[in-house]
Amino acid sequence: MRIPVVILLVLAGCGYAGWQNRASLLALVNPPVSAGHLAEAPDVLYSWVDKEGVTHYEQNAGKGTRVSYDGGRITRLEPIPPEVIARTEAAAKAAAEAAKPKGSQMLHDLRNELHRDQLRQGGNGDF
Repeated sequence: MRIPVVILLVLAGCGYAGWQNRASLLALVNPPVSAGHLAEAPDVLYSWVDKEGVTHYEQNAGKGTRVSYDGGRITRLEPIPPEVIARTEAAAKAAAEAAKPKGSQMLHDLRNELHRDQLRQGGNGDF
């Protein structure tokens, strides 16, 4: 007669422990969404614009207007390789250097800027 009571107490204890730890037990069955495990995206979002003019998107209806989109077309964003960033920065630097005026062109531009400033201040434009 003691064994069924002990088994019943053990089962009750396991049930109580399972109820207290139900969140972690459910996480074992339903793992949280991660980069490797993409979740089903909702097909409806709500957008609204704040005081600064920034557009926000939310899943809650709150204060936004309904926006429909195709969630199946969303893909994972891969990081840009460092060598691509380095090549892009080098090309931008070379283009900026090539756009700078050289030698006498720089002196002509400076003289024209001084001439415009003098005319703006009411002078006759003579040096």
